[in-house]
Amino acid sequence: MKNVLILEDEEIESRMLRTIVEELQQDCCVYECASCEEAYSVAIEGMIHLFLADVRLKDEFDFSGFKFIQNIRQMDKYHEVPVIFISSLEGYELMAFRKMHCYDFITKPFNPAQVRDTIDKALRLRVIDQVDERIDFEINGIYYPVQASSIRYIEANRRIVYIHTISDILELPGKSLKDCYSLLNRQMFCQIHKSYIISRKYIQKVEKSNRVVYIEGDQREELPIGLKYVSELWEWLHVT
Repeated sequence: MKNVLILEDEEIESRMLRTIVEELQQDCCVYECASCEEAYSVAIEGMIHLFLADVRLKDEFDFSGFKFIQNIRQMDKYHEVPVIFISSLEGYELMAFRKMHCYDFITKPFNPAQVRDTIDKALRLRVIDQVDERIDFEINGIYYPVQASSIRYIEANRRIVYIHTISDILELPGKSLKDCYSLLNRQMFCQIHKSYIISRKYIQKVEKSNRVVYIEGDQREELPIGLKYVSELWEWLHVT
């Protein structure tokens, strides 16, 4: 059985979300919380498998929903649990993805069909498979294990693929970007150019007009977005 926590102080919208969750999974236990204090109590005492949170609650400080999720992410058991923000505030999607690694950001008034589809997919996630996921890259029969969470971006140049991690660069001669992409979790990684794949975790900034992505690291990297990849990237980021 899965537990879902809804942090929403609008009673009508909270009930709508509860109904959607219960229709999708009848054996779900749904907690409706109208305040962060109540939500903390529920999350600390038990195990929540999906958070549905408003960004800002009327009777609390600004961005209290953001602050709640930021604090929850500090707990080991909630590092990888999916979070869906549902809010009337626009323009905070990238921060939600980059800082809190949320699963989706849906703006109000929301389309019930869209919310239903997103919740359905989030409930199907096997979170345990996403924790410390290891990727084994092969070179001449020898496998080199790399933690997915450490990969900043992947670059292909003259029949060599370079895996740029937070501490090193792994060279894979004779490999293609397509070979590497087939090993990656598509929720976490996206191809943005014929020569580049990026990790959602290390995106610092995206300039849509200039078609550039900035990647965090000891030295900030500026990577181009290929014209044919723009739509796919924006769908992946859920940015309009």
